Amino acid sequence: MEQARKTRTKKRSEESEERERFGGILDAYDDMRESFRSIFPPEFVEHISNAGRENLLAVRSLIDSALEKLDKEIKRTEHRKSSS
Repeated sequence: MEQARKTRTKKRSEESEERERFGGILDAYDDMRESFRSIFPPEFVEHISNAGRENLLAVRSLIDSALEKLDKEIKRTEHRKSSS
């Protein structure tokens, strides 16, 4: 229980530090997001949010693929070195 309290306290402290560093930007983002939600219908906001998530997942798949190719190349290179 004590550990959970410390974790929550640490998280709040980190969030507070982040707000302090990026407060103006985060406040502007919050304001923009709220006005976006007040202007557009909820269904539109939901679809846009989902589309943004899908875009991030697409980028993640590209990164995963590139890492797999890189890992294979590293293993091949290491195998060649050990075979020589």
